[in-house]
Amino acid sequence: MKKYTIIWSDQSLSSLNHIYHFISSSSPQNASKVVDALLNLGDSLATFPNGYKSEPLLSNEATTYRSVSKWNYLLIYTVEEETQTVVVVKIFDTRQNPIRMSVES
Repeated sequence: MKKYTIIWSDQSLSSLNHIYHFISSSSPQNASKVVDALLNLGDSLATFPNGYKSEPLLSNEATTYRSVSKWNYLLIYTVEEETQTVVVVKIFDTRQNPIRMSVES
């Protein structure tokens, strides 16, 4: 079974940092657990990245984006078959307006 390399974009790492600080204001222990779970979820994409659906709200983009959810968070990623790389592009809080899901913001 081939393994893909996982790359976390600057935007996705910034999102993780924001999530941590937001949750830690009321519960530092839970903030660490949430961020660890999201990191583990992203890292799990190394074994079967195409197992999750294409993200319908980004279907008009030139690149195919896939997504996987955990709690109120959606990891948005791309799969680059030629380099066997998964790029976690963004982590989207599903409590936000879906129009804000743009991979550029």
